[in-house]
Amino acid sequence: MRNIFPVNLLNPDDEIIYKDWAKIASNGDKDIEIEIRDIISSLRAKVANFQIPFFYLEPTTKKHVAIEVFIKLNTRYVSLTAFDIVVAQIEEATGKSLHDLVETITGNIPELINYEYPSNLVLPSAALLQDKQPNERGYLSLDFPRIVDDWKIIVKGMRDLVEFLKEEMVIDWWRLPTTTILPLITAIFAENNGSPHEKGNLRILLRKYLWRAFFTNRYDRAASTAILQDYRAIKKFIAGEIVENEIPCFDEIYHPIPNYDNKDMLLQARWPKYKDRLARAILLLSLRGGAEDIADSTRISAISVKAREYHHLYPIAWLKQEGIEESEAYRSLNCILVSWKTNRQISAKEPVKYLIESCEASVLGEDEIRRRLKTHFIDFDLLAAGNYGAFLQKRADDCLEAVNNLCKGNAWKP
Repeated sequence: MRNIFPVNLLNPDDEIIYKDWAKIASNGDKDIEIEIRDIISSLRAKVANFQIPFFYLEPTTKKHVAIEVFIKLNTRYVSLTAFDIVVAQIEEATGKSLHDLVETITGNIPELINYEYPSNLVLPSAALLQDKQPNERGYLSLDFPRIVDDWKIIVKGMRDLVEFLKEEMVIDWWRLPTTTILPLITAIFAENNGSPHEKGNLRILLRKYLWRAFFTNRYDRAASTAILQDYRAIKKFIAGEIVENEIPCFDEIYHPIPNYDNKDMLLQARWPKYKDRLARAILLLSLRGGAEDIADSTRISAISVKAREYHHLYPIAWLKQEGIEESEAYRSLNCILVSWKTNRQISAKEPVKYLIESCEASVLGEDEIRRRLKTHFIDFDLLAAGNYGAFLQKRADDCLEAVNNLCKGNAWKP
């Protein structure tokens, strides 16, 4: 005896089926029949009285709205994301698995993971290509078969994105000021495959865009709307329909790059280990020259950066001795990346002292240490002078010049 029965017997709208089933299952034994009926009857009562919550939508409700409602209301079980819903929609519409397609990206562009997970980049890039906002609302209104049709150019855009970021010495996600701009750059690269001169001009345009995005407040709020606006404008500029300053991100009135009037924003930019747009952007300037380690001269790369630490050019302990508060030491202008071994050797020494020690340790002497510091966008004499306030002021001025060059499209390096 299995002590189980079909679940359809619990249907509260059918008063006969469970009684007939109990009669057959008891083999003519009235006591067993009554017992079975009592057990099933009590369970039927629970089903009949169970309150099932539901949300009524009109039959005319648009598909993306219904899906959005479902995602927001589905809080009691495994949470679903827009990506999960789109995966199902694409498979239903095309028979293709978005998960499988994303896996091919990981295999073909392994360095992409240094900047973003492919699954986080696919949907916003696809949304822009379909002229929709790169957010959940935009994803749920996508033409799903078109994502599969656009797949080759999306992958091409991602590959060009990685090469572009490497050329601009953006090493990885942990040093990236904002990920908001990645889908736009991917989509622009995806749609453009012109002559070598056209590609060169496109990279200059995107260099201007990249550094403006890093050094202005363009994407500090309502980022999805701003990205779509800039994407549309950049496409129009490439097509010759508008001039460059009509691209919202390039508007100097509403989104000015740092200048001498607002230099304090650079001086106050905090420690770049935090996820702070401006602080990380300043640090990136110190990487564009190769950022060779002061002691072992290893150039910065996606591999070597894993052994690097955030180093105070003017150490905290030394600044305290000079009467400067510890909080003032945690400035992006006071930071470079060095290997952990170099960081331990320098420790809390006065800048001029550890520079002299480095010069004596190098077989090439002072000229080599000067050169290595220059790859970090640091002036040897300015650092050795031991005047922290003057050091920050001069570094801020130098950064202003660098930012101005990059935002004009020049391939500036220290």
